[in-house]
Amino acid sequence: MSGNRKLNGTVIVTYRCNARCSMCNRYKAPSKPEEELSIETIKKLPPMYFTNITGGEPFIRTDLPDIVRELYKKSDRIVISTNGFFTDRIIALAKEFPKIGIRISIEGLEKTNNEIRGLENGFQRGYRTLLKLKKMGLEDIGFGMTVQDRNAPDLVPLYNISDKLGMEFATASLHNSFYFVESRNIIHDRPMVAANFEKLINRLLKSKSPKKWFRAYFNHGLINYIYGQPRLLPCDMSFDTFFIDPYGNVMPCNGTKDREIMGNLNEQSWKELWNSPQAEIVRKKVRHCDRQCWMIGSVSPAMHKYIWKPAWWVFTHKLRSFFTDKPYSMYENPICRKLRDGKVTKAELDACSTCDMNADACNGLGRAAGKPATGKLRGRRKKAVVSGYVGKKITGIGRNLINLLNNADSGMEYIVYTNEDMTEDMQFTNPNVTVKTYPVSKNSSMGNLLWNTFVFPLVVKKERADIALIPNFTLLLFKAAPTAIIMHDLIEFNIPEKFSKLRMFYRTKIADPITARRADSVITVSQNSKNDIIKFLGIGADKISVIFNGADRERFRRMDACCAREILTARGLPTEFILYTGTVDHPGKNSMTLIKAFESLKRSGRYDGSLIIAGMPGSGYETVKDYADRSPFAADICFAGFVTDEELVALYSLCSAFVLVSLYEGFGIPPLEAISCGARVVVSNTSSLPEVVGELGLTVPPTDTEAVADAIYECTQHSADEEYLRAVDAHMKKFDWKDLSRQLETQLFRTMRKKGKRNG
Repeated sequence: MSGNRKLNGTVIVTYRCNARCSMCNRYKAPSKPEEELSIETIKKLPPMYFTNITGGEPFIRTDLPDIVRELYKKSDRIVISTNGFFTDRIIALAKEFPKIGIRISIEGLEKTNNEIRGLENGFQRGYRTLLKLKKMGLEDIGFGMTVQDRNAPDLVPLYNISDKLGMEFATASLHNSFYFVESRNIIHDRPMVAANFEKLINRLLKSKSPKKWFRAYFNHGLINYIYGQPRLLPCDMSFDTFFIDPYGNVMPCNGTKDREIMGNLNEQSWKELWNSPQAEIVRKKVRHCDRQCWMIGSVSPAMHKYIWKPAWWVFTHKLRSFFTDKPYSMYENPICRKLRDGKVTKAELDACSTCDMNADACNGLGRAAGKPATGKLRGRRKKAVVSGYVGKKITGIGRNLINLLNNADSGMEYIVYTNEDMTEDMQFTNPNVTVKTYPVSKNSSMGNLLWNTFVFPLVVKKERADIALIPNFTLLLFKAAPTAIIMHDLIEFNIPEKFSKLRMFYRTKIADPITARRADSVITVSQNSKNDIIKFLGIGADKISVIFNGADRERFRRMDACCAREILTARGLPTEFILYTGTVDHPGKNSMTLIKAFESLKRSGRYDGSLIIAGMPGSGYETVKDYADRSPFAADICFAGFVTDEELVALYSLCSAFVLVSLYEGFGIPPLEAISCGARVVVSNTSSLPEVVGELGLTVPPTDTEAVADAIYECTQHSADEEYLRAVDAHMKKFDWKDLSRQLETQLFRTMRKKGKRNG
């Protein structure tokens, strides 16, 4: 493949950004100035018809004029995407390069834009910048809008503003990719969003501008895309088009979930990179990509290359516009009619949509992407049979299952088989969930193992299930339907000293490896657990999806301090304290290090309160209790045992700091609950805990007593002020049970589609 012919390129000059967009976490993973593309690397780029300069926020780079100057030696046309905040720099650049294009990202009218973009006065700053550019006589200027549920009603009003000003109006649909460091960009109300696109398309078709008529076709493709359907035109990314990131990595596009790198321009010449074996591997993957993206970067070249298809669409619809005020209807798309008429469900559409709801379930250009995730959607109601054995009592695994199914809204029927003596605990409020029992006590580990291994597949077959879901550890030898399993953690592989040799052999050599390989889909609760499954069990990344555990914000909400003190005083507990909740064991939960850190704080005079350890005894409890009893501060160490839900919320709300420095956690629900109640938290810097707490928690090496003590002390110096509580609200959106349940159902539908109804 020639390395010298003209291409279309996108140059991401920086990952630094001054905005805090709700659909993008790139600002949390910025590039460093010294790492970013140099002028020497820019000089290596090939000749281009068109170059888009983007970020991050490109105008953060003070050497942007030098970059543009160099790119104009190679590119016929350049357009910069910006949030418009750096007005003076934009104006100065436009004066030097009067033919340059500027697209300012405005996500709706003023209130909506500022909420989505996270920039105070962002709308006014961007709008005023556009007006100044227009006054200067710059011609290639306009708005850019990423359409989602929150701003879809602003779509036509914003277009009207651009039309009145004689400016361009570019649109995109909310989507996910590695580029955004975000996998929860979801359009929930497809018909509403599509209806607003329909209004825009009709406005464009009624105009006198041929360019706008073809823009109407592009927006028609966006409706098709948000309904999860195959692209209207082929994708030639990596053949005619490329992206280069701030680190010099050249990729086919920014729509993939994971980065697919063709080479690095810092280290290679363009010809060497573009014609390399690695580039050919990526192109082969692109040919089988199942993402169905519809973004201007890939569609614009395709519309030129395959002009006859959009041209015919434009001709027929423009002709209609002479005879009707509404030449276009969203219901021209068969899938829109099917959803309207109830022939497909929302969850079935979610299962088709690879750039939308499925970002966590789909690996984009992964090994499973050999065929598009499309096919005939059947209208029959789907049925899932669920193994409801969750242990001897309801713990995190059981609560996780109950919350996921209670929030399921696809209309799929769930039949949960559980123990006869477990029905009082397995309470479901969703009318689509039915509980059936089997005659084995919850206390019989061997009985439950045998029933789930040998009888459960027969039940799945008898129920004529479309899919089986196994949310707890079991041995999967036989399958009567496509089967999804939830593996919460691989603790036996990480802390072998905690378990007996028999359990270690069974779990590490038999149950976990066989079950993971036999399952059609593996769901886990953190990226760390996914990495463990890949590392220890040899399962491919494309078979594993991550769906976080959630937290009930109605239940775990900050309690008034006076009320919390009354509850704890009535229980005989102190009201100034550091808190741990969970099983009290050794060495797994690392309770000894917590006590030693508490002792360090007391000796140094940095803390006067108590330490409350709330939770039931586990293995090694006696070791922990004996050490605490012999501590010089034993009088200030309180083992609270079991606490009620009300007491737990009071503890979270009133604690000086919540601490969980366990050696390993598959997820770690207690710190998430504590954060939900406004607590400051300290957690280990290992396993999944950094994922759970994000930027709101302090992370420390779990065996470094002084580091733990210092972090606790830092927490005690900061109260839960309004800024922190706002950050809590934002953080907890990632753990909303509604969203998590939708992700689960999406994965179940995808598993059904991939495997059909073949027996294992």
